[in-house]
Amino acid sequence: MLLNKKCVYLGISLFSAMLLTATSTEEAKAATTATTQSTTTSSTSTSGTTSVTSPTTSTTTPSSPTTTQPITAATTKPATGTTTTPTTTATITQTSSTSTDTSSPTGTTVKGSTSTSSTPVTAGTTTTTSSTVSTPVSSVTTPVQTTPAQTLSTTTATTPAQTTGTTTTTMTGTTNPYAIPANVTSDTVITFTDPTLGYAVKDALHIPYNANLTVGNITSYTGGYLPISIDNYDINHPNGPTSTRLPNTSYMADTDSTPIESLNGMQYFQLLPTKAGLSLQVQLASDPSANTDLTPLEKINFAGLNIAGNFSDPTAKEIDPSQVENLNLSNSGTLDLEGSKEGQGITQAQLNELAPTINKYANNGQGFNMIEFDNSSISDFSPLKGTETGKSVMIDAVSNTINDPTPVYAVTGQPIAFTSPKFLDPSGTDIAPLYNYSASTTSAFSKSGNLTSAGGDNFVLNNADPTAKVLSYGNYGYHNGFTRGSMVQENLGNTYFQTATTVNQPLVWQAHPTVTINYVDATGKPIMNKGAALTKTISGTTIGSTFDLTPDSTVAGYKLTSPATLLKGAFTQNPQTINLAYSALPKKEPTSTTNPPSIEADEPTTPVSKHPTSHSHGREQVTIHDTSSGSYLSDIGVHGTTTINGKPFYLLDDGEFIEVQDYDATASSKPGILITYETPVKLMDSRGRYINVDSEPNTKWKYDKLMAINGKGYYRIATDKYLVIDQATEFTPVPTKSKVHLTTKTVLYNSRGQKLRLTLPANSYWRTDGYIVVHGVKMYRVATDEYVEAELF
Repeated sequence: MLLNKKCVYLGISLFSAMLLTATSTEEAKAATTATTQSTTTSSTSTSGTTSVTSPTTSTTTPSSPTTTQPITAATTKPATGTTTTPTTTATITQTSSTSTDTSSPTGTTVKGSTSTSSTPVTAGTTTTTSSTVSTPVSSVTTPVQTTPAQTLSTTTATTPAQTTGTTTTTMTGTTNPYAIPANVTSDTVITFTDPTLGYAVKDALHIPYNANLTVGNITSYTGGYLPISIDNYDINHPNGPTSTRLPNTSYMADTDSTPIESLNGMQYFQLLPTKAGLSLQVQLASDPSANTDLTPLEKINFAGLNIAGNFSDPTAKEIDPSQVENLNLSNSGTLDLEGSKEGQGITQAQLNELAPTINKYANNGQGFNMIEFDNSSISDFSPLKGTETGKSVMIDAVSNTINDPTPVYAVTGQPIAFTSPKFLDPSGTDIAPLYNYSASTTSAFSKSGNLTSAGGDNFVLNNADPTAKVLSYGNYGYHNGFTRGSMVQENLGNTYFQTATTVNQPLVWQAHPTVTINYVDATGKPIMNKGAALTKTISGTTIGSTFDLTPDSTVAGYKLTSPATLLKGAFTQNPQTINLAYSALPKKEPTSTTNPPSIEADEPTTPVSKHPTSHSHGREQVTIHDTSSGSYLSDIGVHGTTTINGKPFYLLDDGEFIEVQDYDATASSKPGILITYETPVKLMDSRGRYINVDSEPNTKWKYDKLMAINGKGYYRIATDKYLVIDQATEFTPVPTKSKVHLTTKTVLYNSRGQKLRLTLPANSYWRTDGYIVVHGVKMYRVATDEYVEAELF
């Protein structure tokens, strides 16, 4: 629906006024008396009773790998696809001349042949399923609540058979499973595959929940505007159809509404009177049993259409947005295609395909047309250039995310300079230069305006978080609180365009800037040294400091042929590689003359780099990079790192140098519990080789040792099974049923300590199963990969 939390921050008086007008509810006058058509018949009616039960959906969570003990986490909302639907028992009393066609996908009660016997179907039991940590949860968490089964007893109006004797009902339309039967009457009872959708329809028509919805209720509707909204239903009846509205609740996000499994039943709204327009707001589920077919919406006269769901995540059931082309939007003022969470909205390719349909809708002659793309991943809106000729159009994409795989290199403790990919508005103008915020900073600097423009699409970020694995930047966005410059807002002809976009790029950290020399012969092939290609990496101190490779350019038996200008330059943020070409010298007989120092000497005398901290190792002075804080290496007994003769070495706590690949040790035998990050991690054996077992994202494991294998840190989680130390964090459990009380509106974080675009309301309680410590901050887990700071409650 349009009345969601985004409206609070739009700040556009025209849009707000039109929005409130469009969403005002007109009193629906539902038909209360079923029309009875009588015919002369000599048959005698015999009553029968049929019990119809809505099934309860359940999902089995896969078990964790052998010898490990995954721990069930208390989650605040079951995962999409595992949401338990309240079991509804409907008792329908029918005459012997009426039967229910259960084979029809429409679920419509029609007149047909009879049976005087009834077979009761036992109703299922409502349960609330608790998701394990290996099962993804929905992107927004809500307090845990148990919903009792709602039992509704409904009685249909008894209508005599239309003809004497046995009749056969033929469904119209052989290719459309949702076609309305040709012989429906005003007394025909309409049922919905998804009970929540059925309740929302009755809520909109002001029909009691224990009464039948009939075709007559639709055809006799006298209003000009009929809003059917799962949001409104959830607000009015948060715990089922007999519950009452929560106090002080006036809006909710479409992505927070109850997901429905099917639109089946909505096809009957094409029977609305011509003057009536339907406004529909739903969120379609994406679990394996969900039906994302939009065919039931065809031929409906829409006044507004808001569909949330999964449009682009192939790991779950998807909605094909191209189906929108088949819908009647000629009188609609709203078209909202919203991803249920980040990564599930409309993609660039889908926008390109939808653009003709959207542009046609924007020019349908209405006084105002709203177009929304929440949780989208669009980098070029120029296919919507045709919207500016509409009377008044607003395009809203305030949760747009662009994932660019191009890595950005950074040097610890130094500013990050980078270039953003272009981002085009509907006019084709690049608006990436308007970015002003990065979430990849330490918490003290996480605020609007922390990103410095360097002209065009170039930016500089200071105070970056050295633990961030992703460079995230763009517009501040309404999720962080509406401020001036939070979003891009433009008037383009008759189109008002608004977006808050985030760009994510992999962030690769380096301890210092480097230049790598590749030594090649006249043909470009590597010069070999003891069976390996001859290379050398030179480390600098700061970006922009100069280097001189002259002392490193001598190779025994070869003469440098590359220009000398290559030997001098400045260190850059990105690693540099320089190929130095050589020609072989004629071989000479050995003489007593001492050869000059060469690369082939065991240990060159030229220091690897200049650094305040240095140690002597043999005849070479080396730079030591401290790892005693802020690095997982300190957990496996490493005091510092350095490079000796082109090879990486560790400095251990006892002062010993050891080549990285040779370092194997047991750093700790203290057992504990860890939790993996949001991506799968391959497990390894004791020789550092991958095994055919993956760790699921956000799962908990017990470990008994902290090990170093080939210089890398691992947790031992089972016999000869090891998990990479920097892909998980320590987790401390708390007693069962522990809760946290949030006294203020609270931001959520993931297990890496990165701020999510989600908040939890003030004065709310949440179950927790434990906590982690990120950057020295204690954080309690309230859902899968969602945490709150302990100091906030």
